[in-house]
Amino acid sequence: MIKIYNIFILMILGSSCCLAQHEDHIWMFGSAVYDQIQEFVHQDTTWGATNIDFNYSPPKIYYDHNRLIDFNATNSSISNGAGEILMYTNGQAIWNGENEFIEDTINYNQHWENFVLHQDGIDVLIGFLAIQGAMMLPLPEQDSVYMLIYSQFNSAMSRTMNLFSAKIDLNMPLGSQIINKDQLLIENDTIASGTLNAVKHANGRDWWILKLDRNNGNIFRFLLDPTGVSDYQVLDFGDDFETSIGQLYFSPDGEYMAANCNPRLSVDDSQLVIAKFDRALGNITNIQEEFVERNTYARGLSFSPNSDFLYVSDGLTMYQYDLKEEDVLDSRLAIEEYDGFNYYYTQDSLFPEPQHFGWMGLAPDGKIYVSTQMGTSRVMHRINNPNVKGVGCDMEQHSVYLPTSYARTIPNFPNYRLGPLDGSMADTLGIDNHPIAKFRYVQDTLDDFKIEFVDLSYFRPEEYSWDFGDGDTSTDENPTHIFDGNGVYDVCLTVSNENSSNTICRTIMMGTTSVGDELLQADISLFPNPVKDDMILSFHDYIPRDAELILYDIQGRKSGTLSLRSGMNMVDLSELHTGMYLYQIVDNNQVLKSGKLSKI
Repeated sequence: MIKIYNIFILMILGSSCCLAQHEDHIWMFGSAVYDQIQEFVHQDTTWGATNIDFNYSPPKIYYDHNRLIDFNATNSSISNGAGEILMYTNGQAIWNGENEFIEDTINYNQHWENFVLHQDGIDVLIGFLAIQGAMMLPLPEQDSVYMLIYSQFNSAMSRTMNLFSAKIDLNMPLGSQIINKDQLLIENDTIASGTLNAVKHANGRDWWILKLDRNNGNIFRFLLDPTGVSDYQVLDFGDDFETSIGQLYFSPDGEYMAANCNPRLSVDDSQLVIAKFDRALGNITNIQEEFVERNTYARGLSFSPNSDFLYVSDGLTMYQYDLKEEDVLDSRLAIEEYDGFNYYYTQDSLFPEPQHFGWMGLAPDGKIYVSTQMGTSRVMHRINNPNVKGVGCDMEQHSVYLPTSYARTIPNFPNYRLGPLDGSMADTLGIDNHPIAKFRYVQDTLDDFKIEFVDLSYFRPEEYSWDFGDGDTSTDENPTHIFDGNGVYDVCLTVSNENSSNTICRTIMMGTTSVGDELLQADISLFPNPVKDDMILSFHDYIPRDAELILYDIQGRKSGTLSLRSGMNMVDLSELHTGMYLYQIVDNNQVLKSGKLSKI
């Protein structure tokens, strides 16, 4: 038997030659340690590395057999402008995009070895347990030179200690790319676990780097400019509190910052702090804070793409705060309750893992992805329309399946697509906001030809001009358009401000379409294959009308037929017998894709 869960998403990712900002377009997950131990290799697809690749629409999620490290909690990477991985870290070492060591040991102390698995003569770095424990930033005005900021982890106390930096020059040959490492920024054993993030300075070039203190309600602040890390300050960030773990983020427009933290495990309440942030001076004002009864371990948060809303979870409930209200805390609205879904991460598991709401991250597709909070899992939750007030934000629980397992992690990125604060006292470098066009779209669940377009442009767009490729246009920011019928449509968005304009066009295939006698080929991805339980089938820039997945056994007998929708479809094959199958993906009686599928 096969079951399918449809996720109605399809998006277009805008790009512009030499201007694309895709530093955060590869999200890394996975428990790859068992891929290196002989008895597990190629035997159980539960284990291994997973990438979510936002260079595609919808994002491609795939098993990466070349990456052989774990992301236990600390998870930081950076890509180039084309969205290709440059380097990544789990807090213990630094690897390049070819999965080779840039540096095989950072952060070393007496606890480092506690996060190394020794088995079958192989040493595997499983990664530190600090959410937001590291972050990679480009060094301003330096081509291919980066600064890694990272925390030292004390496994005995489950907290971070010192804060370090490392300078990495990718222009140098491998083996000499790390210019320095473990450069001490803070010598202090009261640093909060994780809670490390950054925001672009109002001048549009430099970065403010912030990290919470664990004991005193303070926050540590640094400035990253072309000379390196400097301007160390300790800022007041609310009443005294003791936080052991949590997340800290800036709103995409850089106007707000917020932290959602657990104090000591023996304390019943968690603390949420929301404040205004001055990108010119690096100061914090208008602090609002509240203590909330703690239901579970994780305390995640994330801002909406338009910076109007803040999402906060206590593990069992997802809340939305309206940042446009004068009393932000009083605007709290519960938009989703945990539905009790559990996950058995292996067939031999005796007890299920509750899939509580965990750590959160705003993705390049304008959606908020929510990890599970503890243990091992292959599912994530997602908020599909975070710019919408109330339950219309559309949170889907356990709606994203990964081909391999992961544990309590989310990648830690700043907003790389934030420009200068025009007209501010710091706007002195002659850097202007030149808007870049970007959008995604969603097919209506009732009318196949009705498409909602969602703007994802950045660098302060002020005006919007849409051309839907059928003679109709719109100047709305997020228009809805009804196409006449099947066909190929070149949809273009032009965004403008007083500095310049930028256009992105994408070709959308609506249903099966032929040119002459040749059927145009739809872009469809299907993975993993071989598959154990869950398969992800995605249409990229293709909107089906009446699509189906048909499975046949090796004798050609039909084993099942499932309806498909646009975007990403989650297919549950757990009850299908093991063996080899033939599949066809059909739309309007036309075969779009066919092949073999192995069920293990």
